[in-house]
Amino acid sequence: MKQILLLMNLVLLCSTGYSQNSIPLNAGNVGIGTTSPQGVLHVSGPGIFLDAPYILSGTGLIIAANTGSRSSTSGAQIEFAIPANTDGTNSWGQARIITVAGSNINANATGKMILGTRRHYDKLGTGKQWYYGEDIVIDGNGFVGIGTLNPQEALSVNGKIRAHEIKVETANWPDYVFANDYQLPSLLEIEKHIKQNGHLPGIPSAEEIKTNGVDLGDMNAKLLKKIEELTLYIISLEKRVKSIESKEVTSGN
Repeated sequence: MKQILLLMNLVLLCSTGYSQNSIPLNAGNVGIGTTSPQGVLHVSGPGIFLDAPYILSGTGLIIAANTGSRSSTSGAQIEFAIPANTDGTNSWGQARIITVAGSNINANATGKMILGTRRHYDKLGTGKQWYYGEDIVIDGNGFVGIGTLNPQEALSVNGKIRAHEIKVETANWPDYVFANDYQLPSLLEIEKHIKQNGHLPGIPSAEEIKTNGVDLGDMNAKLLKKIEELTLYIISLEKRVKSIESKEVTSGN
């Protein structure tokens, strides 16, 4: 009886050792952490690859984060991380592709790029916060935000812009002021408008500018229109001055 029990214990120990330490083969496939490898090398469980591993594929490379089923489970992600600090602290410079079930995309590390997967919630952004930052954001509408998380136009910048040249295209350039049929407002009309409204006619008020900002193309056109109108006023005044001077010379003779 003792011999039978000893034999059973030996079989049990061998079985346990095989399941924990062996590398099973299945049709030439190698399995680590699994007894049913589905590929040439099948690893079930977390792994660490050191010393610059190199993966070469002639047909493409697929890296998938599988949570067990295709669902809206929050947190499924693929992460490529490079330690950013030389002192060994846990700070990372990262590129992340994350699927998020909720209405916000977030992460748990600083200095990253995040690409979302839901329209109106997907953003491509970089930042310094523990979620996607506001340094640069591309939202679900294709709007780009710099310094803002919620761009309202094709390009929204919350900050100063420095450029060598800015070209604004506009079709409504006010050369019509010099047309013969243009109705030049009188100076009395302009004076009345200024007293009533506190700004020139056709020019937005300070409150409007504060609320809506300045359209560079439109504002330049409006300012040019005022310059052209002023030019016509000056020409008219010059003619009146010369007429008065001519009459004075005639009366003096």
